[in-house]
Amino acid sequence: MGDEQSIKLHHWIYGSTHNIGYGTKATSRGLNTSLYESKLKGHLTPIRGEAVQGDGSLDMRMIHPVGAGEEILLSVLGKGPKDEEGRPTFANHSVISPTALLKEGRLSFPILDQAIRNFDAANPSAAGTIEPLDVPLNAPDSPHPLGRGIRQHLNRAAVETLASRRMADNYGRTLVLARGSIPSQRNTVLYLLYELLNFRCGIPFFTASSDAPTTPTLNYFNLIIAGRGVRADTSWVLLAAALEKPAISKVGSKADVYRIIDEAYVQEAGGL
Repeated sequence: MGDEQSIKLHHWIYGSTHNIGYGTKATSRGLNTSLYESKLKGHLTPIRGEAVQGDGSLDMRMIHPVGAGEEILLSVLGKGPKDEEGRPTFANHSVISPTALLKEGRLSFPILDQAIRNFDAANPSAAGTIEPLDVPLNAPDSPHPLGRGIRQHLNRAAVETLASRRMADNYGRTLVLARGSIPSQRNTVLYLLYELLNFRCGIPFFTASSDAPTTPTLNYFNLIIAGRGVRADTSWVLLAAALEKPAISKVGSKADVYRIIDEAYVQEAGGL
């Protein structure tokens, strides 16, 4: 891809339709959702009931790699339009993004996130066939800085521990506890961790969520960013965002990964 200024991406919306109930309510023209929806089967909307009924703070993100990682699903979960009885509803708006453009910095999770929210604001009652999502691209000479800003949210020891755990056990599950955080902060942390660990460090892609889901859907994820602890089985490890010292030993053969993490923190501290 050259100097194009935008890209059209397939997307779909799962939510409530009047007099029908929950289901896929809108799909971009030409998209067969069967392959992609199967990645989210069982947890399209892993939202606790009180979040839907609450104060409007429902604001959750999910990231899922597709196939061998050549594409990534970003799902923006939030409140949908009220149903026919005036009751609150929730919605999952997912976009399919080429991983290569995310790694190059031509695309970014914040750009995709904003494009989805712009579409929802302009089309609150979208249904049936919709046009692909028009998403702006960063210029090749001005890419999105991958992982920049992570120092403001997580201690380096926490990031190093998470990286070590992912490399030592690709099936391990980690809940990063960010006490006192608000949804928008957790969304940012999710994006930054994915950019740093997956795109820059080359750690294999994992499924992730920016909030604790319902208990039955916990084990669909490898990483959760949460503002509070949750009940989970022994496959989960709790990792504090403010961890002062790494909790596990480094993986000896992965010195390059720790170097990249160190560089990210040194650069943000103005050391380079």
